[in-house]
Amino acid sequence: YADGSWRFNEYRDGEVVRTFLDSDDIEKAVSANIMDEITFNDGVYVGQHREEVRKSGLFGTKKETHYVADGFGKFNCGDGSRYSGNFRDNEQCGYGLYESKKMRLYGNFRGGKVSGVALMIVGDDAYVGELNEHVEFHGHGCLYMGDGDWYDGEWANDKRNGRGTAHFGNGEWAVAEFRNGEIADVIKRS
Repeated sequence: YADGSWRFNEYRDGEVVRTFLDSDDIEKAVSANIMDEITFNDGVYVGQHREEVRKSGLFGTKKETHYVADGFGKFNCGDGSRYSGNFRDNEQCGYGLYESKKMRLYGNFRGGKVSGVALMIVGDDAYVGELNEHVEFHGHGCLYMGDGDWYDGEWANDKRNGRGTAHFGNGEWAVAEFRNGEIADVIKRS
């Protein structure tokens, strides 16, 4: 939204059936249970966590307390990027928001990597669809471009691959078969 807030919804027949996560949920969850800041090698975590006591030393006589990010929290990375959302065992897990200088990514994370369908915003362009673990368009998705053009179809490793429909700002459209990002066959056009 224009005020910087956001909401990740599931729609059915044009109606919101559920809200997975919104910016207020994360702020409330984090502020309700803020613990001490936990500094890791590459950044700072603030949020829900648990303590683990581990034995170390030659005979296991020394005890060290380790903090594990577990629950809602925020992680600010040393490179300026940040993640707000769910954590499990120090990894992004569940719905969250990843932001960097180049993009914003709202989606589901598993094992510290994006998993499944997400919303990615880069500049004036927005993509809603499946991503692979390398954060590439992969599977079915829609890319909405700032110039008014949009594409709805299949992707493989960030390239149009399979059947898709290209819609142009002037109202024209074309259904085509793509291979490796190139048009292999135009099936129908306006």
